[in-house]
Amino acid sequence: MNVTVYTRHSDDCPHKQDRNWRRCRCPKWLTISRAGGFIRQSAKTRSWEQAETKAKKLEQEADQPRSAKTTERTTIKSAVEQFLKNKQVEGVSKESHYNQDLALRRQFLEWTKRECLIYLDEITLTHLEKFRAALPVGGVTRRNKQTLLRSFFRYCAVHRWIDWNPALGLSRIRVREEPTLPFEPSEYAAIRELAMNHYRRQDLDCITLNARLLAFVECLRWSGLRIGDAIKLERTRLDSKNRIQLHQEKTGVFVFVPIPAAVADAMRMLPGDRYFFWDGHSYEGTCRNYQYRLKSLFKRAGVPHGHAHMFRDTFAVELLKAGVELEKVSKLLGHTSVKTTEKHYSPWVKSRQVQIEADVHAAWTRMDVPHQQREDQREVSARVN
Repeated sequence: MNVTVYTRHSDDCPHKQDRNWRRCRCPKWLTISRAGGFIRQSAKTRSWEQAETKAKKLEQEADQPRSAKTTERTTIKSAVEQFLKNKQVEGVSKESHYNQDLALRRQFLEWTKRECLIYLDEITLTHLEKFRAALPVGGVTRRNKQTLLRSFFRYCAVHRWIDWNPALGLSRIRVREEPTLPFEPSEYAAIRELAMNHYRRQDLDCITLNARLLAFVECLRWSGLRIGDAIKLERTRLDSKNRIQLHQEKTGVFVFVPIPAAVADAMRMLPGDRYFFWDGHSYEGTCRNYQYRLKSLFKRAGVPHGHAHMFRDTFAVELLKAGVELEKVSKLLGHTSVKTTEKHYSPWVKSRQVQIEADVHAAWTRMDVPHQQREDQREVSARVN
């Protein structure tokens, strides 16, 4: 293996034409050449000397015999198991750990078995590209799974189970994310009406079930909560002022959102001790049940493209259209950065600007702008003469 250093200059660097220039403070990168190709990775330094030291260290590690690194080869299965256990120790959420388990144990590990791969050091960049192409998912999900693969192989490389991280050579997945779309008022009205009479079987307590489903739909719409957070919403988070505690900021201040009194009363009337929409036992089963019911509602309401997250989108978009500042909407949604909110809802922010321009034009009409312009022209002509 051969490792060389080069400089990735910034746009305003006067030496950006020479990638071998050493004395600027632009980031230093490494080109790692091996049999079958090469990859580039950041040296994580702006010092040429430190980058060279890191390059020499990588070459020395690659030249070491395998017996000096580890006593036995590591299987893919054992590496996946240890990686997932470590993620649990890190304290990742149940939803995140479920997705990691799905991608690595039930997809990647099963795929390696079909390819007759047993040990980590048998996996090459070509194998990873083949696995990535075989994933039956969309662009965004494929990009997320690729990020997880890189993290997994980086974990393996740090533990010296493999000589290098083959996932570093995976090319970037470019995804064009479509703007988020909310429910139309007519669509939401149809969904709400159907939720009142969704359950009709005589052997069920349809009154209670329909009341819970309707309250769940209303909660999603007026709180902006994600479906998982709404299912696990505790009764203590709805206070006497009909406000739902959404989350806690880093400063220790709680963020509340008020909901209509009728929605709050309907939620309080639901049976249950700790949660509004969950019995506290089978979260995955409850989540699948609500998703199934919502999908049925969307289909009957003539909204086949509908999904649960559109309630959250409707919540955000209606606030923006009403003139609420983007920063405040970002806090209500729990986004760590306003840029995230702007990325998903930028078309709706622009709609506010269009409305402002329309108001200005309407003000010009009331001000008789052409008459004012004639008066200004006369004043200018008088000054010139």
